[in-house]
Amino acid sequence: MTKVMIIDDDDAICAILKDVLEIEGYDVTYSLSGEEGVVKYMEELPSVLLLDLRLPGMDGLQVLKEVISFDPDAIVIMITGYGSVDSAVGAIRMGATDYLQKPLSNDEITYKIESALRNKTLQKELSYLKEYINKRFSMNSIIRESESMAAAVEMLQKISAYDKPLLIVGEPGTGKDLAAWAVHHSGRRKEKPMVVFDCAAYPPSIMETELFGDGKPVAPRKIGKIEEANLGTLYLDRIDWLALPAQEAILSIIQTKTFKPRYGGAPVPCDIHLIASTTSDLKLLSRQGKFNAQLYDLIRQYEVVLPPLRERDNDIPVLAAHFVDEANREFNLSVSGLEPGAVRKLLNYAWPGNVRELRNVIRAAMTLAQGTIREKDIVIHRQGVLN
Repeated sequence: MTKVMIIDDDDAICAILKDVLEIEGYDVTYSLSGEEGVVKYMEELPSVLLLDLRLPGMDGLQVLKEVISFDPDAIVIMITGYGSVDSAVGAIRMGATDYLQKPLSNDEITYKIESALRNKTLQKELSYLKEYINKRFSMNSIIRESESMAAAVEMLQKISAYDKPLLIVGEPGTGKDLAAWAVHHSGRRKEKPMVVFDCAAYPPSIMETELFGDGKPVAPRKIGKIEEANLGTLYLDRIDWLALPAQEAILSIIQTKTFKPRYGGAPVPCDIHLIASTTSDLKLLSRQGKFNAQLYDLIRQYEVVLPPLRERDNDIPVLAAHFVDEANREFNLSVSGLEPGAVRKLLNYAWPGNVRELRNVIRAAMTLAQGTIREKDIVIHRQGVLN
């Protein structure tokens, strides 16, 4: 049961509030003085404190200061009379959550309490999500027991400090997306958005609108990915699929740090960190006139090549164990690991689908495993066995 505490010197108001809130299912206690209320708050740690602004002796602002100092995340809703709204606003600046103005309305009281509790829950979830994302997409999250992958991650770490255009090259499934996220979350723009655009997912007719907006000068209008990424990171996955006119426009934005709206008018400031990835040979494409040579020259200054999994033998057992742990958490399983025969089978395969294929194979094996993943649980459908 959610506990609500009231601090008010008016015994009648406390009794009425107590009755109202208990009907709504809250556990309610109250104190008639600030001094007693502070001590009681520290003992009971209620979920919500309703605090009268004007109290004899220790007034509401003094109580608020003590409560916030003791519990920075406290939900404190001030109660104020007519003409004291400015003081209530000042209390919010000191850390109060909200305020109620007398005469009190039963509906408003319950609404403010419910809203404050809901907002605190959302803040906790957001904080947890940010912590999870920062951990999930940190450089430390990239498994790199092999020398080749360790060297690639070291290069990514160094480049993330420079905030310069970056090109990530690698076969499908090598972890280019994870590398891009890790660079973003290691750089100075990590608190800003990272906008992902898969260039291969859109035909040229739609690509321009998705990237640059629909060109309408007034609302409602579609905001393009470029504007969404302003001050943050724009990740262009499979950039070799980007249409040539769009490549030219991206080049101009990076060079001038301005964006020219499609509906005309003066260019507007646009500062983005560009990360691109590809599985293709952009040097060859640029020579053939299929990729903008100037854009290639810009992004290739900082280029990182991710090695295929067949060149990362030391990483395979570690990655497999990581995917077992991941699936255990996701599906509430209790597979303890892989038997030696299963590991040998993984090491004797060339992994044309790279890390993505390994993850899929491990997740499929989890459905067959009985305590541990056995050699026969590893089912590989492609031909790629090493000699």
